[in-house]
Amino acid sequence: MKSGVTVHWLPVSRRIDFKLAVLMYQISRGLAPTYLQDRCMLASELSSGRRLCSANVPTFVVPPTRTKLGDRSFAAAGPRLWNSLPGPLRQSETLASFKRQLKTFLQRVSIASYAERCISHDRFCLTVCLTVCLTV
Repeated sequence: MKSGVTVHWLPVSRRIDFKLAVLMYQISRGLAPTYLQDRCMLASELSSGRRLCSANVPTFVVPPTRTKLGDRSFAAAGPRLWNSLPGPLRQSETLASFKRQLKTFLQRVSIASYAERCISHDRFCLTVCLTVCLTV
C-alpha cells in the first residue's frame, strides 16, 4: 500500500473489511470513482423530513437483498460494514488517519474474536491466547 499501512498480519476476512471500508470512506468523501458512488446512497440523501442526531456521521442505506450472494454484493456489504464502524472512526479527517484508526480497530476485533474462540475451547488454549495477546 502507498500510505505505509500494512495489513498482512490480519486474517483474510479482516483484510477484505479493510479494503471495503477504505472504499466506503472514499465514497463518503466523494473521492471514489462515480461507478462506485452510484452503488451507494447516503442516508442523508433520503427525502425524509426528519433530521436525526446522528446525521453528522455519514451513514449509508443498506439495500434489501434476498440471497446470500446479494448480501455479499458491494452495494449491500459496503454500507453494512461502514454503518457498523464506530462513529468517530467514520468521521476521520483524512484518509491516512482513517486507515491508521481502522487498522487498530480491526486488530482489536481480531484479537477479541481470537480470545473468545480460545476461551470457549479450553484452559490451555486460553493460556496460549493470553500469551499471544499480551505480546502484540
